[in-house]
Amino acid sequence: MVRGQGEKRFALGAAVFLFVPLAGFNYLLSLDNYPSAGRTESSAVGGVRTIVTAETTFKSDAKLDAHKNGISEFGTLAQLQQAGLLTERYTTPSPSSGYRYVLVLAEDPARNEKEFFVYATPTNYGNPAGFSISLLNLIRPRPAGGIRTFSADEMGVIRFADLGGARAVTREEAQKWKPLGD
Repeated sequence: MVRGQGEKRFALGAAVFLFVPLAGFNYLLSLDNYPSAGRTESSAVGGVRTIVTAETTFKSDAKLDAHKNGISEFGTLAQLQQAGLLTERYTTPSPSSGYRYVLVLAEDPARNEKEFFVYATPTNYGNPAGFSISLLNLIRPRPAGGIRTFSADEMGVIRFADLGGARAVTREEAQKWKPLGD
């Protein structure tokens, strides 16, 4: 202690003593600071399922018969929301959900009724929004995102593909995608 060795040991011990709790705190924050891509994509799949269910309910409840032929039709996202089958989450894209939902209604001349096709594209493509590296990410958080686009039609089969970003999708294109669960 006469030569200052005790003071150096004390300073080193104090630094370690302060570093360990801060490092532990930082680690805990990094575990679940942002939704992972898996959870964001899982939420998008759930959203597509919810829209398919809402469309099925809308049609079975005969909420719309635009042709006045006794055959009920599918509705738009706004009509589904007005009917109380969907929340605003599906009609108004938000960065926190990570996905934007698009519903396309198409006439089928053979049956004189509408068909539907829904797809969900990532609002922030390629951002897995997963593992946080440090406390710095609390200051500048990354919005949720994903990589895969999901789709379904009135048959209810959910399909997915990596389109390299958000873009418009056709029903014919999506029918060639790999079904979820295969």
